[in-house]
Parts: sequence; C-alpha cells; structure tokens
Amino acid sequence: MEKSFRLRLKQPETLINFLVKFKSFDNNLLLEFKSSNEIKAKAFNVSKSVIKIGTIDFKETFDQLDDQVIPENIRIRIFNIERLIKVLKSISKDEIDLVLGCNLEENLKEDIYYVDQFVIITKNLKMTIPQGTETLIKYLSDDIINSKIGIDNFYFQLEFTKEFLDKLDLLADLDQDEKVKIESFINDTKKVLKFSGKNFNLKSNDEFEIKENSQILIDKRSLKYIDKENYCLYGKSSVNKDNKKLNCLLFDSKESNFKILMASTVTE
Repeated sequence: MEKSFRLRLKQPETLINFLVKFKSFDNNLLLEFKSSNEIKAKAFNVSKSVIKIGTIDFKETFDQLDDQVIPENIRIRIFNIERLIKVLKSISKDEIDLVLGCNLEENLKEDIYYVDQFVIITKNLKMTIPQGTETLIKYLSDDIINSKIGIDNFYFQLEFTKEFLDKLDLLADLDQDEKVKIESFINDTKKVLKFSGKNFNLKSNDEFEIKENSQILIDKRSLKYIDKENYCLYGKSSVNKDNKKLNCLLFDSKESNFKILMASTVTE
C-alpha cells in the first residue's frame, strides 16, 4: 500500500543540527518518524561498540499540509546526509516543503512504511533526495537500545562537562596508549574516580557518586563521537550478544535529547 503526504519544515535549523550530530559515524542515516510525536535516529560504528541515539520533536519541527493520516512508523534511508545538510542550509531562509512517498514493508511484525520518494520543494526549487538501500543503511532495534540505556544500576555517576571532555580529549590524543581507563574506587575512607592512559592520570571533579568499584577500558578514538556538550555520565554494566557482562559508559546529554553508549573493550 502506498501513501504520500506533504510536510512544512518550519524549523530547518533543528533538523540540520540533528543531522550534523550523526556525521561522525556515517554519511548515511536511517531517520524514523514515530507516531507523529518524535523523529528518532540511531547511529553506530562498525563494531557497534559506540551507539548514538537522538530525538527531536516532530510537531516543533514540521507542520502537516494535507489531510493524509501519517502512519505511526515511517523510516527514511537517507543517502549522503552531508549533501542533504548542504541543501537545507542553502534554502533555510525559504519556505520548505517535504513530499514523502511511502510503501508498506511486507512480512514485518508491525506496519512500517519506508520512504521511496523524498522531494524537497520551495518557491524556486524542486529536488529529489536519493534514498539508500536496506543493505547500506541498517536498522537497529529499539529493544536492543532500551535494554542497554537504563540507569537503574550504575557503578558511578559523574557531571561530565564539555571542559572536562576537552581536557580528556587532548590528553588522550597526546598519549602513547590507544586506550583510556576509567576507574571508580570506594572504601570507608575515600572515593576516587579517574581517567588514565599510559602517560596521564586525570581525576574527575567533585561532582560524582560511586556505588561500587569498577574498571572500564575504551578505545580513545571513540572520544570523537562525543559532541561538545554537558553530560551526566554513568558507568554501568550491560550484556552483549554472547550473554557476557560488558561494562560500558552512558553519556546522557543535558543540552539535547541525545544519548551515547560506549562499550568497554573488556568483557567478563
């Protein structure tokens, strides 16, 4: 079954800034419209050791211009988000409409419509945006994400500022080791939370809580996926696909609806 509807992009900067946050992972992106309430995207590196999840409000970003009922689940496989960002920036002062043509995907547990026609229209422009393929742009299940981002059980919690991120990024870049170790330690007399490499040892500020001792080891190249924002950082445990315990970091942004899950390179 085919559906088509037209949307007015009333906040171009919101959509542009949203797309920009995923560029460090891949130049392609699966955009999900959820029940006309939110727009969601998830990106991950090749090993899935780093996953970024973000949402923006649908009704604050778009107005619907026709009487078509928007399906509850729509997915757009955007091919080359860098090109889409450039196009949107070039017309951001204009009145922008998006026309989306969708087809129902067969043999799925729920009704999901994939966009196969994505057209941008302004007063002076009509442009079709190419769509990626299922092979090129993978879907990551919400169930997998939700099972990993809970914060009920955590080893430590830290107010992780953008200034601290800048300092850690610089030290890790200059360090000879390819890993960064995050350790939490607590006993009757003291508590310590520190980040270290081969040649540096950086203690956190005083704004942290520790529930138990832990050690998390991450690839320092993973730091490039963290946006320069203020976060609440959690050290916690998860379970990987082989049912092994895996320590991880959860960066929960205090400035946007974004979360970043970063797995330890060591399993238990």
